[in-house]
Amino acid sequence: MDSRKCIAVLTEKPSLDYQSGILKGIYRSAFSHGLNVAVMCVTNTRSDEIYQRSEMEIFSLLGDYSKFAGVLYLPDTIDYKSRDEILTSSLQKISRELRLPVVSIDKSTADFPCYISDDTDAVRFLVDHMADVHGCCDIAFVTGTKGHAHAEHRLEKFRQAMADKGLKIHRNRLFYGDFWRSCGEDIVKSLISGKNGLPQALICANSYMVDGIYEALYSRGIRVPRDIKLACYGERTETSEYISATIRSTENVGFAACEGLFTLMKGGTIPHISYIKTEFSERPALTCGCMHPDEYNLLDFRAKDPNELSDFFTEYNTMSEGLIRCPNLRETMWTAIWYTHLFGDFTRFSICMCDDVIKPDSSLDENNIRKTFTDELLLALDRKRLPDGSYDDFVGTDRKFRREEVYPPLFEPADKPAAFVFRQLHFIDRCYGFTVLSYGSDIVTPAANYNFWVNVVANAIESQRRLAIMTYLYKKVNHAAVTDSMTGLLNRNGFNTMLPQLTEEALTDGKRFLLIMADLNGLKYVNDNFGHHEGDQFIITAGNVISQTHVAGSVCERDFRIGGDEFVKAVYGDITPEALESFRQEISRKTSEINRNSHKPYPLYISLGMCLQQPGAIPDGDKMLSIADERMYADKLRLKKETGFDPKRK
Repeated sequence: MDSRKCIAVLTEKPSLDYQSGILKGIYRSAFSHGLNVAVMCVTNTRSDEIYQRSEMEIFSLLGDYSKFAGVLYLPDTIDYKSRDEILTSSLQKISRELRLPVVSIDKSTADFPCYISDDTDAVRFLVDHMADVHGCCDIAFVTGTKGHAHAEHRLEKFRQAMADKGLKIHRNRLFYGDFWRSCGEDIVKSLISGKNGLPQALICANSYMVDGIYEALYSRGIRVPRDIKLACYGERTETSEYISATIRSTENVGFAACEGLFTLMKGGTIPHISYIKTEFSERPALTCGCMHPDEYNLLDFRAKDPNELSDFFTEYNTMSEGLIRCPNLRETMWTAIWYTHLFGDFTRFSICMCDDVIKPDSSLDENNIRKTFTDELLLALDRKRLPDGSYDDFVGTDRKFRREEVYPPLFEPADKPAAFVFRQLHFIDRCYGFTVLSYGSDIVTPAANYNFWVNVVANAIESQRRLAIMTYLYKKVNHAAVTDSMTGLLNRNGFNTMLPQLTEEALTDGKRFLLIMADLNGLKYVNDNFGHHEGDQFIITAGNVISQTHVAGSVCERDFRIGGDEFVKAVYGDITPEALESFRQEISRKTSEINRNSHKPYPLYISLGMCLQQPGAIPDGDKMLSIADERMYADKLRLKKETGFDPKRK
């Protein structure tokens, strides 16, 4: 079975009605041609520029676009100009250099063919309804931002509908808004203060502006629809249920655009601009007077705006706590799997992570944040629906792929085509990876809760990263507290802390316990005559000899530097007196070899004192140390006599 060709779709907030409709139309077309669809999306429109830039990293997965058969771009959904400029520039480049087909939707450009919604009939219906059903002849219109393609198009269609109806547009009846509620106050002020006063009806180019206008009217005691009738052109879930509206569907636009892209992929040609009639449903409601009397505050009837409210928040609180309380990243991923039920009946969900997310030593410097994907990525979580309806779940770090592969399942052979929605996984500008959600070949797009879900997981990963750093630093501080910085051996504090633990383990296991006291002969002589740097190397060499020489039969050994030239080796196991002599001989052999080869003007000699205790008869540490120290002193005298080296006489 051959791998499927895949097209890329670039958009923002795929859960909103407009984008969701476009995507469903694209899916229907793409699936009919056996194409997979990769939806690369940003979701957050907050004004934080750092956050905006970070979300754009998801588009870098496309690389040079060479793995894709074509691109559909929805520039009108990209809220910030800088984002649009970056994407348009990259698409212009690949269109020229790779000859890759690119089609734009609802925003024309000189570089790509474009499919544009034609809202003529939807706007005309609103004018006809106000005039024919409610007898209004003085009608105002609020469109979107001046210069915006949709705003200018809908304003033009309003003028045309009024002219065709034989209705005059009076002074102070046409307004540019901002596609948001905030413009309501200024428009209402202008209407009230104007010479012609309030119109009989007002139509808005989207639902948010009519919401803002209604609130401004109500706060002034002006009642809808008694004093003025309102209506809008809007989306299904974004238009409050009390507002009279034409509810558009954008599936046919998405379908037509994808069909055009497929034509280009096959080597055909399409018009540079194609207008697609908007499909819509008529929904007269409260604000035009078709339903309910006007005695109520209609704000009480507002629908749940998916930008403001979601049933997900009930689960969201529990999910956030459930993830943050996990002891490690692995448990976080397993817990996240349980919460995937919030996505509905999906076929596959994956979390792909950068391979250094939880590496404390690589993320200590907060001024050096990695903002891009790593060259190698981990399929850290993968939940796949099986033919019997059950799920195959995986959490781990052993499934890896190269960044240029994008996401391996996207190009794997499969019985049916599928759509995959990609979402950036990050905390502010720190990049963790990305998520992928697929409903297979079903014509389904993610709900708004998907965006919140991913944000919660990103916050939990950030929590795990900080926990890992704190644990790492805690261990590092503890290690430093019991470690001699010069030799890397445990220090006196480590000896005092660990000796009781070691003797207790020896007693419990019924093992012999051995304490070896070692002294470096001539350290003061070396420091005084050759400098402290040379003395430090002298100490390090001695520490290496002692720690790298082991006692036969030992089960556990720990090495300590407890003073300037004093070392201790604590050992327990099945140790014989012969093992002690072998240890002494091995130390002597190693120091002799060092003295032959080092060409130093001074020799290395290590005096040893040993205290071996039987199982069950281990005295306290001070007593063993005293015995070993006494024997070590005797060994020092022996070495002076045998070698003739006495630093005090030099």
